[in-house]
Amino acid sequence: MKSKIVLLLLVISTVIFLSGCIDMTIDSKVGRDGNLNHYNIKLEMDSMTYHLINEDGTFQELKEDVEQMGGTYRETWGQGTVTVISEFDNVNPEVIGVTSRIEDGYMVYENRLANDISQTAPGFTVTYYLEMPGTIIETNADLVSENNAQWNIAGPRQLDTIYAKSEIPTMPMPGASVLMLIIGIFGLVLIKYRN
Repeated sequence: MKSKIVLLLLVISTVIFLSGCIDMTIDSKVGRDGNLNHYNIKLEMDSMTYHLINEDGTFQELKEDVEQMGGTYRETWGQGTVTVISEFDNVNPEVIGVTSRIEDGYMVYENRLANDISQTAPGFTVTYYLEMPGTIIETNADLVSENNAQWNIAGPRQLDTIYAKSEIPTMPMPGASVLMLIIGIFGLVLIKYRN
């Protein structure tokens, strides 16, 4: 999948010089187990750009690859614009070329696709959103708020890897009310059983 996205980015870079701009939005959410709860890629462009890129069936190939990997692919057409969306839910990060691992008690997320994206032409913008399972303690993101990070890539930029490191929240212990409820239910079952 990563090689297909890189190829798509190279084609897009060439087309941007000839036509208009393309906005890419990537939205990724990491679960406590390191798997991706969701990973979505959205490309927004004018219809002329879409047709130039798709002359050789690029989007059909992308659709087939996404569906083969268990994702969904759809296109939304508006007045002169096209939005291409690839969505993956509950996917192993390695399937889409992302590294998500537990290291020294922290969750570490890396996506080297950033290097390929950052070498693209002017007119190609990327907004990359990441939600980690706990508070982010280390990252190269442009914006961070608790467990959310955002990268804004516009045109050529030196960025090797999308990177974030977060705490892994512990499972909360049941409160006193939950324990009392369990004891109460157990008591009622015991009384009912004795009669």
